Amino acid sequence: MDGLHPTNIITDQDGAMRSAILATFPNSCHRNCRWHIMQNFQPVLGNDMAKNEDLRREFNEIIDHSMTEDEFERRWAEMIIKYNVGDNTHLKDVYDLRSSFVPAYFRDRFFPFLQTTARSEGFNAVLKRYVRPHNSLVHFFRQYMKLQEKIEVAEDGNEFEMEEKTLRMWGEWPLEKQAIQVYARPIYLRFRAEIRKVTSYNANLVEGHLFDVVPITGSVYGYGKRSYRVEANMQESTYTCECSKIKRDGLLCCHALRVMAQVGVVGYIPPHYILPRWQMPPEDIVTQKVDLPDVPSDRKLSIKERKLIRYGTLCNDFTGIAKVASESDKSKAIADKYMLALSNELNSMKLSEAAK
Repeated sequence: MDGLHPTNIITDQDGAMRSAILATFPNSCHRNCRWHIMQNFQPVLGNDMAKNEDLRREFNEIIDHSMTEDEFERRWAEMIIKYNVGDNTHLKDVYDLRSSFVPAYFRDRFFPFLQTTARSEGFNAVLKRYVRPHNSLVHFFRQYMKLQEKIEVAEDGNEFEMEEKTLRMWGEWPLEKQAIQVYARPIYLRFRAEIRKVTSYNANLVEGHLFDVVPITGSVYGYGKRSYRVEANMQESTYTCECSKIKRDGLLCCHALRVMAQVGVVGYIPPHYILPRWQMPPEDIVTQKVDLPDVPSDRKLSIKERKLIRYGTLCNDFTGIAKVASESDKSKAIADKYMLALSNELNSMKLSEAAK
């Protein structure tokens, strides 16, 4: 990595790993996996939460949707008093770990899409299904190769699905059309989900460039029941939301998009909000263009020159068709069908002319 330290690191609660990261990468932001922490506390907290559903909901709400450290501290203290759980040692243990996993402490750090429990332990969890600590090194490599093959098959399946299924826009905003063109498929789907959530909010002008984005009814998935403050600077095309999704995930949030709709700025996504890492990968196939002969316009073309121009033009046109047709088996089959028909018609024409 050319001597560069990672900006952010996420691990489980392994103490030795924490010490090593602190010593080796002192300037990196290290956080623990929330999934791990909740799994570890589930056996001891589960019984308490099962007896008090309101406490469970508020506990998760405070952890997930507190915007700042001060807000988390305030809401946690209110929860302890409200439910009279000050003597609960398990909740105190969770509180003591707050700075290592609660999102409010990492609101402005780039940890994209790591809030969902679906990722859990990621590759580490998958690997554990294939190997055990007592296995030999030879067995480990054999199992690793099987796992690699399984992953490659899954990737091929994803690519096939992308080729065979055409993405459809959810709405009519021009910026969504831009998103479907510039974002890789998984990122576009996440962005489309944010566009859909725009309909769950109203935007109220507070003063100047400040807006309160308020949920219309109930809870919004991923954002809870709270309102969010958005500052819009139309001259610089900047939209700052306290949810910090643009910093955390590298995507505009539904709150910023709601304000953009309010002020009528839905023609395009500001370029500084389109991260290169989320864009479509570069084309695998680079089409080669045939250079056409440069013939002065003030003289008549020779037969050879006209033939070369026709040939070059056809090559360029067919190269473009071949690039599109190579996207999937279906598109190639269509191209093959018409190429066969074209070939037959051209051969018939040549035979007909030869017989004259």
